[in-house]
Amino acid sequence: MVAPAEARAGQGTGKAEPELSVILAADSYEIAAETLGHLGRQTARERIEVVLAGPAENFPGEPPAGCERLHSLRVADADPRSSAPVARAAGIRAARAPVVAFSETHCFPEPDWAEALIAAHRGPWAAVSPEIHNENPGSIASWGHYFVDYAPWAAPLESEERTDLPGHNSSYKRELLLAYGDRLPQLLECESIMHWDLREHGHRLYTEAAAKVHHRNITKLGSAAIEHFHNGRCFGGLRARGWNPIRRLLYAAGSPLIPAIRLRRTLRDIRRTGHEEILPRALPMIVSSLITHALGEMTGYLIGTGGAAREMSKYELDRDLYVDGLAEARAGG
Repeated sequence: MVAPAEARAGQGTGKAEPELSVILAADSYEIAAETLGHLGRQTARERIEVVLAGPAENFPGEPPAGCERLHSLRVADADPRSSAPVARAAGIRAARAPVVAFSETHCFPEPDWAEALIAAHRGPWAAVSPEIHNENPGSIASWGHYFVDYAPWAAPLESEERTDLPGHNSSYKRELLLAYGDRLPQLLECESIMHWDLREHGHRLYTEAAAKVHHRNITKLGSAAIEHFHNGRCFGGLRARGWNPIRRLLYAAGSPLIPAIRLRRTLRDIRRTGHEEILPRALPMIVSSLITHALGEMTGYLIGTGGAAREMSKYELDRDLYVDGLAEARAGG
């Protein structure tokens, strides 16, 4: 179901079709407002359709100021708190542009982001990712979380073909996602699995350095550990679907090796980005987060994803609750 938000935004009639549909999982204008503000300042804003993937009844009245500058704004009726991947899939099905890009309520694109993605998708790429920056660099915990999650795509980058792209922040040819049918929500639980599948079918992935986003990272250590565990469980559980028990056990047994492998790669990317100065303080968090992620991955191999995707959704939608001082500052202001 698509709610008539575009009519309230005064957009979408008598226009050419949008060139980019931005899928944003959110359950209120308040949660979506900061990201919507950045989307409304895009140089390509008149070519952008925003699809809010959330409960239709939660979006009454007028959208936030600035949305009128977009091509259109729509609501795909879904429940992102139950499952953000299911909500994103509903947004993809409701979208009208040939290219869809995922955004997040805690990740903010620079003004040329959409323009750069649209241009890149004129090439042969099935999926295109941005260059990812740390939005809250004043926290050493933020740096640790940033590099654990996004080291391969951390700024600065070169525009180049890739074997994998960052989840929740990449863009895709919409028809390729729709081809997955009922499997799409499941694959969106961990997009790396989908990226591997796309490449196995001859499709190509690309990072466009001119498309830049700023990602707000968790700084509360306990919350970061829980989020990494569920993230790892999503990956392991989705990867192991259809495997026989022996193969599951073999991969689970090999899971203790994963933190050392990933640490080597993460340190390489930290050196590449010129942020060696964070290592003395950030290294303990990086190591512990990699271990926690590996424990989640082992759990996924052994017993599946369980409710990990649902647990991950609250860290997506309520990110400010897990960033030291941010929720308190906003409540006081």
